[in-house]
Amino acid sequence: MSKPLTNRLILLGWDAADWKIISPLVDAGLMPATSALIDRGSVGGIATLQPPLSPILWTSIVTGKRPFKHGIRGFVEPTADGRGIRPASSTSRTCKAIWNMCHQAGMNASAIGFFASHPAEPLSGVCVSNQFAVAPPADSADWPMPPDAVHPPRLRDPIRQLRIHPSEITITDLLPFIPRLEEIDRSRDPRPDRLAASIAKASSVQAVLTATLENEPWEFVAAYFDTIDVCSHHFMPYHPPKMLNVSDADFELYKDVIVGIYRFHDMMLARVLELAGPDTAIVLLSDHGFHSDHLRPIIAPENHDDPAAEAALDAAWHRPLGVICMAGPNLRKDERIYGATLLDVTPTILTILGLPVGKDMDGKVLAQAFDVPAQIERIESWDEREGDAGRHPPDTHQAGFDIAQSIAQLVELGYIEPLSDDAQKNFDRAVKESNYNLAASYLDAGRPADALKLLEPLYASEPEAPRFAVAVAHCEHLLGRSELATSILEKLLQSTPNAPDADLLLAAARFNTGRTDAGIEMLQQAAARRPRDFRPHLMLGGALLHLRRWNEAEESFRRVLEIDNHHHEALDGLAQSLLAQKRSEEAADAALSAVGILHHFPLAHMHLGIALTQMKEFERAIGPLELAVTMNPALLDAHRYLATIFRQLGRADRAAEHRIAAERLMAPAAAPPS
Repeated sequence: MSKPLTNRLILLGWDAADWKIISPLVDAGLMPATSALIDRGSVGGIATLQPPLSPILWTSIVTGKRPFKHGIRGFVEPTADGRGIRPASSTSRTCKAIWNMCHQAGMNASAIGFFASHPAEPLSGVCVSNQFAVAPPADSADWPMPPDAVHPPRLRDPIRQLRIHPSEITITDLLPFIPRLEEIDRSRDPRPDRLAASIAKASSVQAVLTATLENEPWEFVAAYFDTIDVCSHHFMPYHPPKMLNVSDADFELYKDVIVGIYRFHDMMLARVLELAGPDTAIVLLSDHGFHSDHLRPIIAPENHDDPAAEAALDAAWHRPLGVICMAGPNLRKDERIYGATLLDVTPTILTILGLPVGKDMDGKVLAQAFDVPAQIERIESWDEREGDAGRHPPDTHQAGFDIAQSIAQLVELGYIEPLSDDAQKNFDRAVKESNYNLAASYLDAGRPADALKLLEPLYASEPEAPRFAVAVAHCEHLLGRSELATSILEKLLQSTPNAPDADLLLAAARFNTGRTDAGIEMLQQAAARRPRDFRPHLMLGGALLHLRRWNEAEESFRRVLEIDNHHHEALDGLAQSLLAQKRSEEAADAALSAVGILHHFPLAHMHLGIALTQMKEFERAIGPLELAVTMNPALLDAHRYLATIFRQLGRADRAAEHRIAAERLMAPAAAPPS
């Protein structure tokens, strides 16, 4: 075992937390605990995965693996007997979570409130499942706790007493979030009660977390809070600035909720930091962000009764970048974390704790946040390691609990569609959704052939369903069968002209099959129809770059940046179009902005180096060009420019090094043996 950077670590999950909200509040002094954590740690954005469903994402976070390895495929899953569905469960996770690994390494490990964690696992520390705080809609007089929601059994009654029912959240408790609460008729407006339910659940998780830190032995503790995500779905439309589709009355009533929820989390964090002490590492993160500005989506009135449209809208609220902050012994202070994904969290925590990383994990160690050289030990797989890992036996079945109540809550929160009275139909739908989500994960991992195997039966069963048709066409396009993709999409658009993303994919397919004019025309039409959607403008800019239509490409990328001025791909595209027009200083500014947003962006570093070379700033150009080839050794142009620069500077050995690298990249691949 390698030397740990620290002996204790707390992982805090704030679902949907976003720097766009946090940073202004920190700057205004309204989140002092978060500010203190940032000041003594490393921070950055963290890229989400597809599909962006919380049980899938958080299981990937705590395993370091994608869904096709960890087994959790959505909010619900079909039961083994084929008769119905149940919430995703710990017994369906097919690999060890970080708390199992810590348990197996002899640490006191605890996990509190995570999705897909019921029944609670027999950990060395405390395990409290996501079902322990599911409250009935009535008052708290009769509120039994689900069986097997708590481990060890000796803590069942004490933890039951820590739960807070929504009815216990008083008017005084809600006033900081809704100052004009007394003006609301709560018999007609359910929004205050929804807020109360979220606050009660977060308070219940916080109570268990702090009790564990105060009263139990621990080395690793993980706790999950869904409150920011739930409240953002309910209340982000009322967050300033006022959206056009929000009434003045609603805006005035609910405009303070989101800021209040973030400050509430900061207050909870303050107590955790107090109990943790300075010698504990803290990893705080979210699974994705949440739009809070002009990028917030608006649902068309005709789609309010369409469950598929509602689900697409829920996903449209999510930003692909969440937050990550790491602080503690031997972790860098005031440092930026670049290029992080959700899959990197478990490998990084294992390394911090001096434990080996599984070679079968899909992420990397974020060693850039370490203040000392990282000692990264590796094993083939934690799942092959023998011994007690605090897991359920393989034949364990989920204990009985009020499944109907749990699923009703998922429906109420908008996570799943309302159930049918036909149990078989619910079962079939769960299987279908599981396979669709798994296919999306394969696509996200760059494995379209595996995705297609799952999607073809879905498409055959519902050829009129836009999402199945688009997904199949996407796979065919990625597999080089763009003509087939074109046929599928043209047929779909005849029956469903507004099928989401079908026009963009069809434009790409037409472009790939040589029908460039048709592809450009379709992208231009899409950009005109959807002026607030950056994607058609971004694709159009890329297509125009390919056609060497530099001025038009520049215009398209600038349109993207009007919509989202932090879009790193648009900034790099703008740099490329400006380089081609010999506007070197502007190109350098655009490329520098791109790498400032996403540091691990080799193309943008290369374009920055090229711009500096055009400006005859040879010494300054070397740094970004060398960084580009370090990140991606296959960048031919970066090697060429470096060879030219070193030759100009009289450094023949370095010039030869990059000339040889460029020649190797240009050499045809060796012919296969006959």
